[in-house]
Amino acid sequence: MLADNASSPDQVRPLLPGDGRHRLLVTSRGKLPQLGARLLALDELSPGEAYELLDRALRIADPDDSRVVDEAEAAAQVASRCGYLPLALQIAAALLVLDRDKAARVW
Repeated sequence: MLADNASSPDQVRPLLPGDGRHRLLVTSRGKLPQLGARLLALDELSPGEAYELLDRALRIADPDDSRVVDEAEAAAQVASRCGYLPLALQIAAALLVLDRDKAARVW
């Protein structure tokens, strides 16, 4: 089970499994130490990883979509503006997939 973007332990406690056969993955912007869970801190992506994520996301939707490769400098700016954060990059890619002409406005 996944509890995404939890803001407090109270949001998560009712979802905690009763025995060891089940697991709960909690994502949060805070550490939520009250849960006594193992913390796994994730860093932002490297610029290269962010570039690859954008390219892969666009090509999954359309294998012929070469906007990231064709406009590498602009794609790097998008990745930078997204803070190299995977969720922000996925959202940017989704917007580009939905509107093929958006590149000129987003880039």
